[in-house]
Amino acid sequence: MTTVVWFKRDLRTHDHAPLAAAAELGEPVIALYVVEEDYWRLPDTSDRQWNFVRDSLADLDRQLASAGNRLTVLRGDMISVLQHLKRSHDIQRMFCHRETGGQWTFDRDEAVIRWCDEQQVEFREWNQFGVVRRLKDRDLWDRAWTDLMRQPLLPAPVQLSAPEQPVDGALDPKGIEVNAGAACADRQAGGSRRGESLLNSFLERRCIGYQYNISSPNTAVNACSRLSPHIAYGTVSLRNIYQQAKATGSHRNTLPRKQKSLTSFRSRLHWHCHFIQKLEDEPELEFRAMHREMEHLKSGPNDSERLQRWQEGQTGWPLVDACMRALNHTGWINFRMRAMLMAVASYQLWLHWRGCRPR
Repeated sequence: MTTVVWFKRDLRTHDHAPLAAAAELGEPVIALYVVEEDYWRLPDTSDRQWNFVRDSLADLDRQLASAGNRLTVLRGDMISVLQHLKRSHDIQRMFCHRETGGQWTFDRDEAVIRWCDEQQVEFREWNQFGVVRRLKDRDLWDRAWTDLMRQPLLPAPVQLSAPEQPVDGALDPKGIEVNAGAACADRQAGGSRRGESLLNSFLERRCIGYQYNISSPNTAVNACSRLSPHIAYGTVSLRNIYQQAKATGSHRNTLPRKQKSLTSFRSRLHWHCHFIQKLEDEPELEFRAMHREMEHLKSGPNDSERLQRWQEGQTGWPLVDACMRALNHTGWINFRMRAMLMAVASYQLWLHWRGCRPR
């Protein structure tokens, strides 16, 4: 019997519950990532995101190879890919992490669950963020988050059985392109190895003064953990980050100012899931304004010249333009400046929030 472990936003082997469960079975495992072309055509995806993912897939393949397996990368829609694997390898199980994304990924996941039910393929999914689907009582969320963060970390599998026959059509992630977007000259590199290196340097020294230095665009470059894309694509688990930060902050030799900084950092990990939970509880926020009376205040497409000037850092406001140019160059900007950029776009330039995206 063959088990598919479907990687989405969990591109690692350490602290990966679906992978650990598949390894325990001792049966062949197809470690699968699917390049879904329709997904990468969505307006909130870009080349800079794909390049980070591509780095991470190469690193994930390296991790799997150490356990005797390899990453299988296929291109197409999920249902067609699963039909192909059902014919070629008679897959019997599908393990994955639950994903909280936009409507497109939710509909895709629902279609996969229906297909598995129709084909009598066992489907199991695990939570990885502390975001609770179908949460009935908002007061219970904090306890669920804390319980998940305190659970023991799962080691990467030492041995992961591979299918006797490789999957036809598997691709080398290093050569895959998905968009023809603008280049990002100084983007962050992906992969668990890079994410763990960032975490270590943050906990060792960069975290000191975190709560004071994260607001300024000058100091935030080093004061912030820079782990946001690694959390978003799961190259390092949130639970791993939380537990290492707590262990470092609780160590008897840790300076008080470092303890305070790491306490502030852990609270922001909590907020990260808190705001994703808002989207989980009200998924319609992807399509409508939070305050419904404001829904029709702006209508029609965004003014092309104002939008272009904002995107290119040519508004004439020095701080706005400097931040946007930095964002275009690096793919990153700290949270205060990100809020400022969106406020200027919405209030001063009167652009519709649905169309305000950097280049």
